[in-house]
Amino acid sequence: MKILVVGAGFSGAVHARVLAQAGHRVRVIDQRGHIAGNAYDHVDANGIRVHAYGPHLFHSKNQKVIDWISQFGAFVPYVHKVRARLPSGVAVPLPINLDTVNAVFGTAYESAEQVRAHLASVSLPIAEPGNAAEHLYANIGRELTDLFFRPYTKKMWGLALEEMSAAVVKRIPLRFDRVDTYFADDEVQMMPRDGYTALVAAILDHPMIKVALGVAFEKAILRDYDFCFN
Repeated sequence: MKILVVGAGFSGAVHARVLAQAGHRVRVIDQRGHIAGNAYDHVDANGIRVHAYGPHLFHSKNQKVIDWISQFGAFVPYVHKVRARLPSGVAVPLPINLDTVNAVFGTAYESAEQVRAHLASVSLPIAEPGNAAEHLYANIGRELTDLFFRPYTKKMWGLALEEMSAAVVKRIPLRFDRVDTYFADDEVQMMPRDGYTALVAAILDHPMIKVALGVAFEKAILRDYDFCFN
């Protein structure tokens, strides 16, 4: 079959590679002038690798995924830890955990049960949160919400929490112990040694795959293909 794949990011590249290995002729198009989609990176004049659309971190608990992606490049271990600086100058872990709660509220909790009880005591009784602010108020209370999340969303997206869906903040874990890594549940956390652009290039490097950049999708293109992944 002759197949069109729209988008030369991770999803498009993986689709294209699997299809090509199954014997199909694949054309990948992308309206941008580069591959790798939002994971695109490059080395700047100072020799620093820059993630052009924000940082991307590879983490998974699925060994099948890890084995497959590892065919296309070397990886180096990377464990993501985030710190936020309080007005006092003290750096605390994010996602919020036991140590974060102690630092903000001046408590000396030692157990997850104590943290759960404290957050329950400061949370607002909102049965069905309608936006990100209400979801956070219902789970961690007003002080932690306004201290950590409200400034962040305004800075990053120019949006107040009330303008954002609760689904956005539901993705952020909440911890009650001292675990201070962002993706604590994922057994494998790593970064491609040579960057994501090189990794995607290796995935697309197959004689049955042709890549065309700077090409926008139009329905008229479909007549030339048996199937399209868009």
